[in-house]
Amino acid sequence: MDDTKKKIIEATISLFVSQGYKGTTTKEIAKASGVNEVTIFRHFGSKRGLFEAIVDSMTFHTVFNDDFLENLSWDLERDLLLIAKKYHETLDSISDLVLIGFQEAGNHPELTDLIFKFPKSFKTIVYNYLSEMSEKNKLIDVNIELQAMNFVWLNFGYFISKSRFGQQLISIDQDEFLEQSILLFARGLTP
Repeated sequence: MDDTKKKIIEATISLFVSQGYKGTTTKEIAKASGVNEVTIFRHFGSKRGLFEAIVDSMTFHTVFNDDFLENLSWDLERDLLLIAKKYHETLDSISDLVLIGFQEAGNHPELTDLIFKFPKSFKTIVYNYLSEMSEKNKLIDVNIELQAMNFVWLNFGYFISKSRFGQQLISIDQDEFLEQSILLFARGLTP
């Protein structure tokens, strides 16, 4: 990504976090990023196009790249813990944007499809991993898609609870939560 696009995206994220999607104008984005408003339209087409570029740059396919996948050991518990920790590290770094996206999607239905890319890309990563584990005969005979969704729900549910309620709902820290939850999840799938 070139420097101009990067500056625009960074300024936009900051404005979305402080003012929301609806409250942010392309004029404000241009001013905050130090570019002409025409430059925003040339690169992204519209505010929605800019939001889409932000979401695309943050989907999990960019996080779980070939470098990450090379670190997998094909040990179910170890790998799922590694995947979950990377997932939470990524969501924590963009938590304000994710939460704003969910809040704003209710007022802007066109954003729903964009926000959908987060869980969909994570589900695909987990599904592909579990499918490969199944091919290696390292899983019991289960519906892989359902188990991938269970893993997504487990992790996203924890993220939302932590983001919205902090330690009020569960006093266990993230590492202990992940270790205990993934231990049970992996044991349930191991032959």
